[in-house]
Amino acid sequence: MIDLRQKSIVVTGGASGIGAAICTAACEEGAAVGIIDIDGDAAVSLCRKLGPRAWCASGLLSSSLIARSIYLRPPPIPPTPSTPPSPL
Repeated sequence: MIDLRQKSIVVTGGASGIGAAICTAACEEGAAVGIIDIDGDAAVSLCRKLGPRAWCASGLLSSSLIARSIYLRPPPIPPTPSTPPSPL
C-alpha cells in the first residue's frame, strides 16, 4: 500500500460498500479521511468507527460545499457514551 501518513483523502459515497472499504483502508494506512455520503447515519457510524482521523459530511452536497467542508475540516464527531474520548 502507498504510505498515506500526512495525507488527506475525501471519498464521496464513503459510508458504505467500496467507498467505506477505501475509507477504512486509507485510515489504517495513516490518512486523514473525509467521508461524504447522502446517508448521514452511516457516515457518522463509520466516522466514529475510524476514530479521530476521520470526519464526515452528509446530504446532497454541491462541489463548492464539498470543497468548503474540506477547507474548513469540521471538528470530529463527539464519541458515543460507550466510546472513550479521544486523547486530542
